Amino acid sequence: ILYVEDELSKNIPGIIRLFEKYLGKKRIRRLKALEEDDSGYGAEPADIKRIVEETNLVEVEYRFPDALRKVICHHEKYALLIIDRNLAEYDPYEFREIAEIDPKYSDSQYDKYFEREGDYLLHKLVYKTDAMRRFYLLTGNSIHSDPIRGHDDITTLIDFGKFSERNFFEKGDEAKLREIIEN
Repeated sequence: ILYVEDELSKNIPGIIRLFEKYLGKKRIRRLKALEEDDSGYGAEPADIKRIVEETNLVEVEYRFPDALRKVICHHEKYALLIIDRNLAEYDPYEFREIAEIDPKYSDSQYDKYFEREGDYLLHKLVYKTDAMRRFYLLTGNSIHSDPIRGHDDITTLIDFGKFSERNFFEKGDEAKLREIIEN
């Protein structure tokens, strides 16, 4: 499983909810300790990543360039790809970082997909793989009540049968996604 979330420190409870079956009690305790740390430094994403990846079942990325590299070069190795739509919050990336990984990445794509980097990762895979079977987007907005940025792009993919609304999950309401992960 590849899990991509730029705000790992804010999403420790969600990580525990999604991957509880694979984390085990000791790792969950360590993650909760990071979350409850009141030293003022907060949990470092690298520490969260290291703990989750000890499972040898879940890989974590919190930077768009690193996620793009894995999606382009190693997408076939993952049974599931669970990706946050907005990957620009925690650790901003620069255009040149992405262009080095994906030479087809242009200035217009940077503008179009900024704060929708997960959509770009979907577009990199949608015509190469059966994305509906294993690619899930996480969003902080309701996909039913709030218009989502890039709705036309996603609607086009849905219309062509390349993606589905069932592949969207609102953060905090991932019970069905957890079922998919566990099965």
